[in-house]
Amino acid sequence: MSDTVDQKINKFVQIRSFLADNIPIILENIKVRKEANKINSEDLFGDTSSTKTNTIKWNVNYNKKNLLDVLIAEKESLGLYVSGNPLERYQKILQWVRETAGQDDVHLILIDKVKKIFTKANKMMFALQISTPNPEEQLEGIIFPKNAINLSPKLEEKKMFWVKANILKNKKKKEEGSELDKNDGMQEYIEMPKLAISNLIKFDKGAGELFINDEIKLPIRREEALKNIDWDYLEHNPKSLNQMLAGDGKTLETSKISNIKIPKDIGKEKLKKIKLLLKKEAEAGLEEISIQIETANGWKSVKGTFWVNIQTIKNIITSAN
Repeated sequence: MSDTVDQKINKFVQIRSFLADNIPIILENIKVRKEANKINSEDLFGDTSSTKTNTIKWNVNYNKKNLLDVLIAEKESLGLYVSGNPLERYQKILQWVRETAGQDDVHLILIDKVKKIFTKANKMMFALQISTPNPEEQLEGIIFPKNAINLSPKLEEKKMFWVKANILKNKKKKEEGSELDKNDGMQEYIEMPKLAISNLIKFDKGAGELFINDEIKLPIRREEALKNIDWDYLEHNPKSLNQMLAGDGKTLETSKISNIKIPKDIGKEKLKKIKLLLKKEAEAGLEEISIQIETANGWKSVKGTFWVNIQTIKNIITSAN
């Protein structure tokens, strides 16, 4: 009978853990063998038949690592993930967090390397080499000066973080009024897509920590859903999310959030009517929604979720007046 995926992963981790703790022994054995070969080659009449074979004394009491640490060490040694991106297993967790919080500017990253840099105005900022759950997504993290001082103590290499961030797309040249122009004119950092990070928290602290200081608070039910997760256990057992959600009933089930798009040509009067209808807490007959507003630079998500009669909102948007 062939091994299951989990069994194959356990074997892979076990072998890598064994090798990692036995590297010094392997290197010492190679050194001893080289010395023995050198002595034999220098002795023209050396009796090679009498050369003793060195028996390797393996360390069988090695520390069992987890898959995440094994793959992080692999990239650190080889410069890339040969055996797979460790964050791919967290894609469903990221999707659940976004749906639960009702915000799509939440990202999950692994910080590979932190580089401190200074602007022409001598203000500190950070460029981060990062990995994301999408193996095809090539991004560099960036923390602008306005957030650098507050986030600096939290930064740690080889750790996973929940972050609030916006993706800054490629720009060929500096453009007046662009996002980067507003942050000390750092046009030299616009060649590659950037994940502009405004807040971050370690994975095991829980994604809910990202929203504590938001002006618009999460609905209590959604805040509780993010709190009632054993994030420390989930970090090394990402498959356990479903069991946690369906387990002892502590985690509240979150309904699907409808998304309402408001076009840029809607007009001030209609926009005012919509704002008056938005409720921050659940009420009978109302549904929970997220809102996107069209701007000159594309669709922008409004922070938080709201409770409304969806059909009333749609009627206002599509009405002639």
